[in-house]
Amino acid sequence: MRYAAPARPTPSRAADAEDAVRGRRYLRATDTADGGFAFSGLLYGTAAETARSALDAFTRPDAAGEHRTREQAAADGFGQLCGAALKTEVAPTQHGTRPQVLVSIDAEQLAAALQPDSTGFGTFVWSGQPVTSRELGHLLDDCTFVGVFQEADRTPIEVTPG
Repeated sequence: MRYAAPARPTPSRAADAEDAVRGRRYLRATDTADGGFAFSGLLYGTAAETARSALDAFTRPDAAGEHRTREQAAADGFGQLCGAALKTEVAPTQHGTRPQVLVSIDAEQLAAALQPDSTGFGTFVWSGQPVTSRELGHLLDDCTFVGVFQEADRTPIEVTPG
């Protein structure tokens, strides 16, 4: 049996290989019934290297007393990466404003959230999932409050910019 050496790389072969795998890229994302956000995907080339480098930059080692799996550390890093992306001026805008996380919280729960040692809760507008003020804490550092006053049947009657 004779051994055949693999074909020597050439710019033309490399370009053909890039084109072949590029068509297989994908990202699937969906909300889960328990309020999660599930996604999976496959990237190649510079997109893969960029994503790998960015995720690595935001995946920090465990702090003292913290015991996360590799997957939990990567999930935390991915969340921080997304948060950083939304804070930049280069994030694409939607209708002239940068992307936003929208939360609906009533006045009573907002008042509770603003008290020391108290927790209020609201709802993520996009997914409809409940969220506590404890979880929202880091978002409040960079936010705009907009008051939407509603009738008892939740019909908006007034909007006040923050």
